[in-house]
Amino acid sequence: MARPHDKLLGAISLSRIAIASIIIVIFDKDSVAFSWTCVALYVLGHLTDHADGYIARNYSTPTDAGFMVDSVSDKLFQIGGLIPIHLYFGLSIMLLWIVLVREFFVVGLFSFIDISDAKIVWYISRYTYVFAGAIRATTLCYFFVPIVSKTEPSLASYLMQAGFAGYVVAIAASLVTIVHMYKASRTMKVRKLIDGADN
Repeated sequence: MARPHDKLLGAISLSRIAIASIIIVIFDKDSVAFSWTCVALYVLGHLTDHADGYIARNYSTPTDAGFMVDSVSDKLFQIGGLIPIHLYFGLSIMLLWIVLVREFFVVGLFSFIDISDAKIVWYISRYTYVFAGAIRATTLCYFFVPIVSKTEPSLASYLMQAGFAGYVVAIAASLVTIVHMYKASRTMKVRKLIDGADN
């Protein structure tokens, strides 16, 4: 039976999908007002990510369903922020592809990984935070471009360079995460084979 906190967590997580949908619809690089709105919505979405994590850790019992809803909402939120950047600024669609590939790859490898292994979890968490942070920093940099472009064109240029740098960092972090998880999955698979042979 779902508890009130579980329903609240689900609602908070799903709100990020709604926020991303609004951003995709209203973003306009020629509108300062819409750009500010998107910045505010994106920050709100980021805060909901921290909020549901805090509630889950302190007031609820984590479930597989809750983890899945939170994870899917995070990915759609990230992609939702990147879509208008691709449409208006020509940021390579490859980043969207990498986000999707990375997440499906990670989910698949979890079936081979012992999540009670603190070292593996530390590696995954570290690069996941770097990846997500780079994606969100990239998105915010581009969202601020229309706001400053008319008054501070040099700052707008700097923000686009910073956004591209975040794009590169996100790619690097995603590749490192995949490599570490692949190595961990190979180790766990060998362990299972050895345990099976011993039995």
